[in-house]
Amino acid sequence: MDTNELKALAKMLTYASDTLSAMLESDAEPAEATVKPEPPTVDWSKPIQTRGGLKVELNPRINIKDIVAITVFECGQAVNIFVSLNGEFAEDGEPHEFDIINVPEPPPLDLTKPVQTRDGRRVRILCTDRKSGTDYSVVGLLLDEGIERARMWQPTGHYSDYDNITDLVNVPAEQL
Repeated sequence: MDTNELKALAKMLTYASDTLSAMLESDAEPAEATVKPEPPTVDWSKPIQTRGGLKVELNPRINIKDIVAITVFECGQAVNIFVSLNGEFAEDGEPHEFDIINVPEPPPLDLTKPVQTRDGRRVRILCTDRKSGTDYSVVGLLLDEGIERARMWQPTGHYSDYDNITDLVNVPAEQL
């Protein structure tokens, strides 16, 4: 993690701590809402991340009315932040790095273009029509520490039934 990422994480922690402290110290009852709240913009049943791309999970152990607790995983640490039901980190209408969004759907895999694993190892596709009794019809050579190793994938690029660093993705255009 570089210095800028550490600074952003420290900023998020300070803001979250100050916000929670203010909420807990306040004796005043919240004012009645005069306008109908906006529907949530985050589908909480689907994978989520911060706008800045950090991996997050819902934290069901913390229950505060109209607030969602999110655990951010960064620097080998798990840090709780609090967001509104629509995913906003700060309810000022401005986009923030720590707003919660749904993980964007990846583009479909195109096996006619160069591919690599999720963690960036190059793969040379040998065939996409392997005859087998399973869904693993894609055969390729995975370049691993200078040695090509034969591997099989599903046509979707999945290496197993779960997300895996060995899943296939297209090589980004800037890396071609």
